[in-house]
Amino acid sequence: MSAEIYIFRNEPNSTTKFSLFGCPGEEDCNKNHFDEATFLAKQLNDGIPYRFKNFLLAEKATEFEVEIIWTQKGSEGRPLKETFTFTAE
Repeated sequence: MSAEIYIFRNEPNSTTKFSLFGCPGEEDCNKNHFDEATFLAKQLNDGIPYRFKNFLLAEKATEFEVEIIWTQKGSEGRPLKETFTFTAE
């Protein structure tokens, strides 16, 4: 089992979405990727919520997107994905 969470915002006049968090100082994001994804899945399965504090959202952004990718026990080779999009009214 594994889980990954990505958060994006839109940019006015652009079709590109920008990640709200990444690797500080251009560190190698993939170094502990599998271990972190496995730990997050275990944490979520144990009922411990995912928390992320203090990310910057541009004032002009009108869309906030959360993408969750996970695998189920016994089907680790087949990832599942769900996307939640929140828009300003």
